[in-house]
Amino acid sequence: MCRRITSFYDGGGASLTISILVFLHAGIYVLPAFARRLTDLLEPTKQYDCFLSHAWDVDSAGRSNHERVLRVHTALSAAGVKTWVDTENLDADLNNEMSNGIDRSTLVLVFITKAYIDKVQGYGRRGLDENCKAEFEYALRRHGTQRMLAVVMDPACLDTATWTGAVGFRLGSQIYHNLSDEPTDAERLKSLVEAIQGRIHTLTGKASLRRESTCLGGHGSHIPLRLRRASREARSIEGVE
Repeated sequence: MCRRITSFYDGGGASLTISILVFLHAGIYVLPAFARRLTDLLEPTKQYDCFLSHAWDVDSAGRSNHERVLRVHTALSAAGVKTWVDTENLDADLNNEMSNGIDRSTLVLVFITKAYIDKVQGYGRRGLDENCKAEFEYALRRHGTQRMLAVVMDPACLDTATWTGAVGFRLGSQIYHNLSDEPTDAERLKSLVEAIQGRIHTLTGKASLRRESTCLGGHGSHIPLRLRRASREARSIEGVE
């Protein structure tokens, strides 16, 4: 066995192994960053309606907050809202990618969970080096609270009195949007999209989304057709109908 291993490496097996490892590293870490950087170069003026700032941790109910935020991202995109979201573990150029995303977004949606609040305070596993803390503080410096909307994803955070640290200090007086139960509920998504529309219109003087609605009857409410489809699509991802 030892002779076989020796002959393998003598015959160039070591070089082959190293080449495979380098190729895998490039595919996992380097190429995604290069693709995003190429997009930045080709579309230097590309803008987003919202940057989605959130923690990847589970919430107080044991649910993956990242997966739930991705469902909101899918539904908002289907409704015509252009979002920037961290859909995968980014590479070593993480700081520039996130800061560019915030700079190119009109608004920042802050998805409130206990873990997010703790991380912004520097109480996470990485202490003061948490990405949530960096995102939140950079968004404040670049946009201010007038361009930040709070979205509660964790039932433990429905009372703003529990929002401690910078999140509570800066956003605790805002009227938040509650997606702590079903994040793709059509009525709640409608309210969120309208808030995004209204804030962008106030800030820029123009509407960002094409209004497309249909009457559902009942109490005379109108739910955008696009939102109804988005809600169904997002629910189907989880097998909920």
